[in-house]
Amino acid sequence: KRYIYASIMKGMLPIFNWSLAKLLLTEPDNLKRARISIIFAIILFSLVKLLVAMHVGLDNGQNLQVLRGAIFFIVFILSLKILLIDKRYAGKVGVTVIWMAISLIWSNAFVTAQTINIVTIQVLVTLILSSFYLLHWRWAMIYSLLGLLPVIILLVAGDGVLLSRIT
Repeated sequence: KRYIYASIMKGMLPIFNWSLAKLLLTEPDNLKRARISIIFAIILFSLVKLLVAMHVGLDNGQNLQVLRGAIFFIVFILSLKILLIDKRYAGKVGVTVIWMAISLIWSNAFVTAQTINIVTIQVLVTLILSSFYLLHWRWAMIYSLLGLLPVIILLVAGDGVLLSRIT
C-alpha cells in the first residue's frame, strides 16, 4: 500500500487503476483536475445512456442501434481506462469523446433517424459546450461547426427549412 501511495505522489499509476481520486492526486493544477473530472463524468453518463439505448434497441428490434451502441460503449470504456492510466491522456480522451459525439450526430442525421431529433440536438449542444471548455477556442469552433453541419444540411438542403421535422 505504501508503494502505491508513493507511486501516486510521483505521478505514476498502476495500469489497473480505476480510481479518479488517485488520478486527481497526480495533478496539481485545479483547472486541469476539473477538466479531467468533466471528461470522466461525460464518459460515465455516456456509458449509462448507451446501456439504456442498447436495451431499448434490443426491445424494439433495432439491430443497427444496438450495434452502434455496442461500438460506442467499447470506445468509451477504452477511453475511460486510458484516461485513468495517466493525466497526460486527458486531452486525447477529450478529443475522442468529441469525435464520438460528432459521429453520433452525423449517423443520426444521415443513417439511423435521417432527421433532426431531440437526441441529435442534445448531443450537439453538449458537443459545443464541452468542446469550448475542454479545448482551445479555435479547435472548439471547428468541432462545433462539424457537429452543426449535418443539422444545417438537413434543415436547408433537405426539404427546405422544415421546423416540423424536428422531433
